[in-house]
Amino acid sequence: MASVYVPNGRALDSPFFADKLAFLDALGARAPDLDVLAGDLNVTRSDADVYDPAAFSGSTHVTPEERDRLEAIVAAGPRDAYRQLHPDEVGFTWWDYRQGHFHRKMGLRIDYLLLGTRLAERLTSCGIDRDFRKGPKPSDHAPLWPSLVPERDHPVLVCSVQRPPSHQRRPACPCGSGYQPAAGPPVAGPAEDTARPTSARLTT
Repeated sequence: MASVYVPNGRALDSPFFADKLAFLDALGARAPDLDVLAGDLNVTRSDADVYDPAAFSGSTHVTPEERDRLEAIVAAGPRDAYRQLHPDEVGFTWWDYRQGHFHRKMGLRIDYLLLGTRLAERLTSCGIDRDFRKGPKPSDHAPLWPSLVPERDHPVLVCSVQRPPSHQRRPACPCGSGYQPAAGPPVAGPAEDTARPTSARLTT
């Protein structure tokens, strides 16, 4: 399992962009050995993951060099969990803080949950939790919540958490979700904009 932050790259003529490509190459070399690769990859797989491709012409996150490397990672084995279940749906995980981009649906899909074949075959849902982008001082990213069918004879880690109103600060859950744990059965499925229990299940 790998939790990843891929460097932003800054600008195409910057040495940081070359570092980003090298990082993606190194990540691709490790990808076949991973059951889970998740995090901010700072690359959009296609124009469907960009609110306005023309607005990003000449910028990072959308170049063929970056996308080719991300596709090489996926081709090496890990499956894009969100796209596996939502092949044509527009779903963003990042929105700029400026100019009301979140409310105007001007975002990018740059955060991924990539699952090896053994886990991808058990995937039942994968949603983007937009609630994390609401309220005071939110992150500019939204997380993905997967649910997997339990594998026989293997334990499953389940996090059942109750969402408080978005204006309240949320104490940390032991699983790292940021929510206050609450009693009750977990509820699987894509995130909605209303308060409800949610769950994340990963094979331990």
